[in-house]
Amino acid sequence: MIKLYIPKDESELAVIKSILESAEIPYYVRNEYFGSLYIGVAIGSINSKPIFVPEDFYEDAKEILSELVSEEEFEPLVENEEPTAVESLIGYVYDFLFKKKS
Repeated sequence: MIKLYIPKDESELAVIKSILESAEIPYYVRNEYFGSLYIGVAIGSINSKPIFVPEDFYEDAKEILSELVSEEEFEPLVENEEPTAVESLIGYVYDFLFKKKS
């Protein structure tokens, strides 16, 4: 999973989730529910809700969201970024369920 974008607020998150769902792009939102406990401005890892997509869908997701989000606002693609345990688990489950087995 690759970090795609960090929405500025709940309404932007809802719109982006709807767009990704309609395009059938799988995604994961870190702190989706827990982050809502801390109201106010998004502050780093406390209450921000970054959106992650599988590597295979990263470019498609950027293209679909390009009318809503400028190129500079997307999270930079970081090579060899260490995923969290939850991100790794989601990646493994996604690969198991959706990748073709050779």
